[in-house]
Amino acid sequence: MRNMIFLSLILVLVALGNCKEPDFFGYFEPQLMTFYSHKSDDWALLNSNKLRLDIEVKPGKKVKFGANVNFYNYYGTTAYNLLDYLSPEITAIAQPHEQYYEFAYKDSIELDNVYLRMSFQYADVTVGIQQISYGTGYAWNPTDIFNRKDVLDPTYEQPGHNAVRFDVPLNRNVSMMVIYAPGDNWNVPTALLRLKARLGRFDFSFCGTTTPWKQTFYPVLGYREEERILVGGDLVGQLMGLGVWIEGAYNHMQLTEDFWEMTAGLDYTLRNELYILGEIYYHSEASSSSDDYTLNDWMSYFSGLTRTIGQSQAYVFIQYPITDLIHISSSIIGCINDESVALVPQLNYSLFQDVELTVFGNLYMGNEGTMYSKDLGNGGQIRLRVYF
Repeated sequence: MRNMIFLSLILVLVALGNCKEPDFFGYFEPQLMTFYSHKSDDWALLNSNKLRLDIEVKPGKKVKFGANVNFYNYYGTTAYNLLDYLSPEITAIAQPHEQYYEFAYKDSIELDNVYLRMSFQYADVTVGIQQISYGTGYAWNPTDIFNRKDVLDPTYEQPGHNAVRFDVPLNRNVSMMVIYAPGDNWNVPTALLRLKARLGRFDFSFCGTTTPWKQTFYPVLGYREEERILVGGDLVGQLMGLGVWIEGAYNHMQLTEDFWEMTAGLDYTLRNELYILGEIYYHSEASSSSDDYTLNDWMSYFSGLTRTIGQSQAYVFIQYPITDLIHISSSIIGCINDESVALVPQLNYSLFQDVELTVFGNLYMGNEGTMYSKDLGNGGQIRLRVYF
């Protein structure tokens, strides 16, 4: 952490030492969320405020400095115990150590991105905390080792990652991306090599990565780290008027079982502007039955280590513009192997220029112990975002 802050300060000083007038922008985002807890038989209420401040400076034609800081504060029910939202069969083994599963939202200030981008003759180099996002999947990205999307809100912005990145155009249709992200030591860094090309109506890529895989075991709270080597690729394009994509990765693990992940999807817009998207996802080592789900599976999912608990999932998104300013939509997420479903209806309303209102609903319809069990708590959320 100290090295990251030190690097960030150096980047700020370098960029601002000889800079032109900077651009400032950002947004303010208040949210109100409520959901039902079956254990307490009551509705919890959480209010949050987020302020994002961005700065961009271009000291020269081939140099760009960018940064953003996020401010968060929370009110209402800010503390939770994750065991309250799982079935008794899962949580019974953890009851003696219940305090280890408590989670709380706390006021914070976060340096989300701070980077320096330099353009050379044969490559662009970006150093610092930066956005790293790749892969063609909408709700899941098997090749992305840096991020895990929230399947209930997959388009929400991702955090920055501390890394050195090289973007190299090899020719008109082929480019290469190389990323190195320093870790705790030199033995197991996070590194990525990705080649991307275009052929006709299709873009495709191949990638290889190595990264430390850190896992905590529950309820004993044991810890293990091993090397993870990933080889994968993706494809996206147009086929008979449909947008189509596929993304997959094979993961070789140093100590545990190897596994592979794959997602494939398509989308289409009808003449009446109704937009339809569908995607499926598969994880070879995930459990095929809810009877086999463990506390460790749930904690790995909650912490973002894994993308799923069940082996197979499906995602459907439907959106329709009622007017130029109002869109209604709904996401339907299903775990195929345990037959559980989550429904996320949504309303987007452009109140004024640069002012957006979004209303969500979260409805879990699965049986107890399934991935989208009603025990997770049905509820809703109101989000207002004001850009400046």
